[in-house]
Amino acid sequence: MKKNLKDYTLEELTKLVKDDLNEPAFRGKQIFKWLYSGVDDFDEMTNISKGIREKLKEEYSLGNLKIVKKYISDIDE
Repeated sequence: MKKNLKDYTLEELTKLVKDDLNEPAFRGKQIFKWLYSGVDDFDEMTNISKGIREKLKEEYSLGNLKIVKKYISDIDE
């Protein structure tokens, strides 16, 4: 099961990027901003290199929720 990137704090994400991905620490802040801007796919992170995005895709998810079923009220919609 892939790890959800939204489970990480900014500090934890920065450490992960630096220590596990061997990338500059500032990438953690960039990724953190993308996570909370509503991206649905790693490829939407345009200021992150394709190599980093591919590494992230292998082990992590964006943790976005998807509507499975929508109920509409007969009373007030």
